Amino acid sequence: REPGVFDEFEAALKSVLLNAPFERSLFVHVFADGDAYEVLEGVLDRTQVTSWVTRNQVEIHAYDVQHHIKSLEAQMLETFRPSFPNFTVAYGTVQTIGTWLRLYAHRFIEHDAENLLYIDTDCVIMANLDGIADYIEQRPSALIHWGESMTAGFIGLNIRRMEEMWTIAREAPMKEVAMRFKQDLN
Repeated sequence: REPGVFDEFEAALKSVLLNAPFERSLFVHVFADGDAYEVLEGVLDRTQVTSWVTRNQVEIHAYDVQHHIKSLEAQMLETFRPSFPNFTVAYGTVQTIGTWLRLYAHRFIEHDAENLLYIDTDCVIMANLDGIADYIEQRPSALIHWGESMTAGFIGLNIRRMEEMWTIAREAPMKEVAMRFKQDLN
């Protein structure tokens, strides 16, 4: 594990909770592999964030995705290897399985959600989340909501359409798209 990742997580989680929407409930979903999942419980207990009193319903759900990783990796290889023969999902590199978990959230979340705001652990929320929630809800047919900076660390996702994203990726001319935007998955 990267040093400080749980400190980052704690700061990010507290910033989300402190800026919980005024007008709606908040459901926080945390995805972690086996080792991180074990540490996560200690962080939640130590910070006592699950016992905070809030103006609206706030729930924190944690998911151990360790037993799903092999099948997720297989789907990624099936999707990207035809266009990028050297594509790999490796630990200790930029493109780890954790990088991709946001795109599989719809398979894990046990809550009837329509949209998901994905936030990396190194993001801190500085304002109430109602504004971003309103923005996402006003565009119900959008698959992904990216801000102007187009960062993958803070994106809105349409949960009900996320499997469609994988279909699009399998069918898209990925090599041409990568060349056009000067990107490479290898």
